Amino acid sequence: EFRRVLFRSLVERGEYAASIGLLERALERCPLNVAGWRLMTQALANAKAAPATIREAFYRTVNLYPAELLALLPYGLEAELADGRRDQAVAILRKWVLLRARVHDVAGKPLAAPDAAVAAAKQHRSLLTDWTAALFDRIVAADERVG
Repeated sequence: EFRRVLFRSLVERGEYAASIGLLERALERCPLNVAGWRLMTQALANAKAAPATIREAFYRTVNLYPAELLALLPYGLEAELADGRRDQAVAILRKWVLLRARVHDVAGKPLAAPDAAVAAAKQHRSLLTDWTAALFDRIVAADERVG
């Protein structure tokens, strides 16, 4: 409990280097920790780490639990685009669209995505072509009807 409170306090104060250090130690002990990798992705991005480092944490997270892509989309997109890896950014966005279209909660409603992820998807909409672009447009329209 103390470590969790300490970590949250470090992140809230913007002390990303210290939080990254704590996360590195935690992930050495438990490398299959989805929450740890998610937090590491966010801390690295906020600390303006190298895109390759952010990408590594991003992919570790979504490979452990693909639904994390719903929230982490902005980090993966920006890390890929920062290094000129357009094809990989397109692949991430396409997977995000497919996840939004295919995965539903227990009530049968599409899973919601955080506003920041939706904004990033809209910002990079031009990366999509063909049927994924059309599917994306339908998802956005459905979100706007619900919202």
